[in-house]
Amino acid sequence: PDTVSIKGSAAYKDFVNVTDGYTFQNSTYIKNNDLYDLAKSLVVTVCDHSAGFTDGKCSNCGYQCPHTGVDDTGKCSTCGTQMAAKVTASGRDTLYTTIDEAMAAAFGHSDATVTLLADAVVTEATFTDNSVVLEMGGYTLGGSFTLKNGASLAISKDNGAAGQLTANIKVDTSVLTLIEDASPAATSVVALHNAATLDCQSTAFGGTVELYSGTVELRCGNTPCTFAKIVNKTDAPICLYDIVGTGKAVVNSYNSMLTRAGATLQANSA
Repeated sequence: PDTVSIKGSAAYKDFVNVTDGYTFQNSTYIKNNDLYDLAKSLVVTVCDHSAGFTDGKCSNCGYQCPHTGVDDTGKCSTCGTQMAAKVTASGRDTLYTTIDEAMAAAFGHSDATVTLLADAVVTEATFTDNSVVLEMGGYTLGGSFTLKNGASLAISKDNGAAGQLTANIKVDTSVLTLIEDASPAATSVVALHNAATLDCQSTAFGGTVELYSGTVELRCGNTPCTFAKIVNKTDAPICLYDIVGTGKAVVNSYNSMLTRAGATLQANSA
């Protein structure tokens, strides 16, 4: 066996300790000095994990569940642990209990896909390089994270599905694409730094776009997109035409230029 565990024993909790002073013969660990005294031997049996699992480990032998499948609620079909996300890369699916681990693993591959299995909160993480697709489904993605050094993240959400993008995202020399109706909540902020691109393929962007120094760009798909709020965070005026280029960004305001540092352009303003 790979591991041996004796419940309640401090001396014999793993394979190495059990074999110290014992010889393994015919599924039995026999004490070296008492080869014929079975009373002093340890009979090894395979744990069936029927005692249940605690934090993904067998309550009897400590076996760590590999989380190879989930039920309809996103819980591991073996141990019942709630999974945060599934990462599909190189033709293989891997389950993760935290979104931070899932996202980090995904950005370690090229063209990986992250599928949320529950509401998730990213905790101040930075993701670099490679291209990743994040499928929200009916779940909510919150927290905050940074895309940097050429990273590309495309976020999609099934049309009409529950769940919302509430995360704050810093895009630095990277690309953020919002597909279908993955529009951020009103409290969400997307901050564009340096050579950053925000490609909003939805008809509306519900959060705030903050523009920082560098060559930033707003793109839209074939349908015009209404941005709820755009804020100039630089020390100089910014013309929206320079930011949008040939895209079809729409801001329902009397003014199309952030004419001073710190200016705010907001949809439906008077």
